[in-house]
Amino acid sequence: MKRIAVLLGGAVLFAALAVPGRGADQNTANWRLVPGGHPIPANDSLSLFNLTARKFLVWSPRRFGINLRYVAKAGRGFSFVRASKSDEPLTYGEPLAIRQRSGRFLHHAKRRFGVDLAWSGTPVYEWEIGGGGGGTVVGADTARHTQVSLFNTHAGAYLVYGERGPGVNLVWKQ
Repeated sequence: MKRIAVLLGGAVLFAALAVPGRGADQNTANWRLVPGGHPIPANDSLSLFNLTARKFLVWSPRRFGINLRYVAKAGRGFSFVRASKSDEPLTYGEPLAIRQRSGRFLHHAKRRFGVDLAWSGTPVYEWEIGGGGGGTVVGADTARHTQVSLFNTHAGAYLVYGERGPGVNLVWKQ
């Protein structure tokens, strides 16, 4: 870990930079992987709980935007898949695909209404889980209850809760 000192108004501010993983702050780490609190194997079914909405994200048909919505209770409808097909525990910063229980994969794509997301029939490895140092096992720090960010490399941004008109309340945050 590198430390950089910056002189700011007579005070020294130290900033820690974790390389190569993407960090997560309060504004971007608004997801919880459920069940959490333990290392999470790739391909393991889980739920995506949004801490801002205080609800689960699930597949659900809708007229405008991607077929996603928030509900109070949810089954394990998602999993993270890696290109190697390995079931080893997920690590922060590795390229992953997000698989919905139906077998379709969530990916960044421009659309007319709602957040720029679409479904693919094949894996799209453009997601990274943030919130820990690159290569660290997701969920190994049980005190954090697996609070994470979801970074999309194609969009170059984090997927976060954000109120919007048509479509599910999701936005991209740089």
